[in-house]
Amino acid sequence: MGFTDVLEKVGTAGRFHNVHIVLLAIPIGVMATHNLLQNFVAAVPDHRCRVRLGAEGSRYLNVTEEPLREEFLRVFLPLDEEGRPDKCLMYTSPQWHLLGTNETQGNGSQPDTQACTDGWVYDRSQFTMTIVTEWDLVCNRKSLRHMAQSLYMAGFLVGSIILGRLSDRFGRRTLLLSSQLLMAVSGTCGAFSSSFPLYCFWRVLSGMAVSGMILNTVCLIIEWIPTKLRMRAVTLCNYCYTFGQLILPGIAYGIPDGRLLFLVLSVPFYIVFLYSWWIPESARWLVMNNKTDVALKQLKRVARMNGKKEEAEEITAAFLKSSMEAELTSNKGTYNAFDLFKTPTVRRITFCIMSIWQTGVGFANTMARVGAIVAPMVRLSGDYLPFIPMIIYGGMAILSGASAFALPETLNTQLPDTVEDVEGRWRSGKAPKADVIPEPGAQIPLVEQRP
Repeated sequence: MGFTDVLEKVGTAGRFHNVHIVLLAIPIGVMATHNLLQNFVAAVPDHRCRVRLGAEGSRYLNVTEEPLREEFLRVFLPLDEEGRPDKCLMYTSPQWHLLGTNETQGNGSQPDTQACTDGWVYDRSQFTMTIVTEWDLVCNRKSLRHMAQSLYMAGFLVGSIILGRLSDRFGRRTLLLSSQLLMAVSGTCGAFSSSFPLYCFWRVLSGMAVSGMILNTVCLIIEWIPTKLRMRAVTLCNYCYTFGQLILPGIAYGIPDGRLLFLVLSVPFYIVFLYSWWIPESARWLVMNNKTDVALKQLKRVARMNGKKEEAEEITAAFLKSSMEAELTSNKGTYNAFDLFKTPTVRRITFCIMSIWQTGVGFANTMARVGAIVAPMVRLSGDYLPFIPMIIYGGMAILSGASAFALPETLNTQLPDTVEDVEGRWRSGKAPKADVIPEPGAQIPLVEQRP
């Protein structure tokens, strides 16, 4: 017997499981918008150097001053390869001889140029405000725009490392609630940031919060949903994530102000934080951490919601301990990322459920975040050789797909509960078949009979 048998006892696909999955899946769509938010709050509108008029420099040539723009821009700004005012350069001195002519330079030589000295003028017809227009992240400061996204993903990485361990210690539900509150607060504060460094600070915390929500959402789904229904639950979560990506452009189109967009996508987490108090702590985690009494209350609550009142009365502390005897025996409580490489099969899979489940998920998220941190830098390499990003992205996808052939098949097989199960099962080359999802109306045994 194992914890899967306990889940069968309280019901496999009842009212609790439906509500539980929906409540956990809804925030995933909002999380997806924050992962891609950089594309809109850091959008780069058309821009050029701000030009001073007059000896005192009291007036500026504004992009909306059309009569002045056509006549005077060519006097102060060189043209780029497309014949438009350069985005980053201006003449060191006005070229008045170009006024009223079609010439681009005088006397056959290129006048001296310099970087913009008085800031930039931006086209705000599409985006009224972005962090680029707010803090002039263009030209020689354009790398700061990419750094903001890298710092967000760095927060994601830190969260994967730290919050995964804290979840094993303090519980999945506790860390989920903490991450949701952190996301709401950091997102709100990020929307009102008064400086770019402060904005980056809040983005790092947002990345940590998103990481904590993903880790603990996955664990609460896996540890409450029977094996045969997990694929459906995870698929629903993926649909929510995709839906969040699909609606983000529409939301950004309707809210062209970057600060307001940031705020609108952060406020829902206050609501999520409030209703998530209903979500129960993982009974598996409670038992493994010597909180059997609390686990019993949660299991009885789930059984009653699923219409299993009689079965709820049969669940006792002795039943729990006997069902999870093997898992309790193997739980040494000191697993870390290195345990994913100590034994040959687990080293090959780099994944194992039960007591190092959270460590495995955290390690996988860590590797994903490392790639996300590096991605903006890879994109910057395209400024020097345009084909490099495509080679790197395409090559990594091919290598990752090829490596999947080394993984063992899990279709219609019962997943192991301990490291010992993993090693013994795949070393022998035999894995027990999982229960097939029954047709509607079919009778399901409450507990699997094992020899």
